Amino acid sequence: RDGGYSLVAMRRAHPGLFQHPMSTPSVLEDTLAEARRLGLRAECVEARFDVDCAVDLSWLAQARAQQPELPCPRTLAFLDANGLWEQGGRLESRPTRSEAEPSEVPEPECER
Repeated sequence: RDGGYSLVAMRRAHPGLFQHPMSTPSVLEDTLAEARRLGLRAECVEARFDVDCAVDLSWLAQARAQQPELPCPRTLAFLDANGLWEQGGRLESRPTRSEAEPSEVPEPECER
């Protein structure tokens, strides 16, 4: 969704493979292009949820409300078991920065 990836498997190190800018919308495309340049074979598997920050959790909650059987059962079970959102996949309201005590300030949202 955000252009990134979560897994790279190699039999040995390949210097230069990750020398391009990371955390960009094109990081997957850039990594695949560099792999081709280095003569490496690359395969992509089915896309999964990439939860990096609160914005991504919000997106996951919306997706779950529309499609209860998402391909991330462990993530959903963890969120449910720890009360990090309501059972139906809706995020509980959290205090805003202006409402929160300093110890309750939510993590900053991802910059996109």
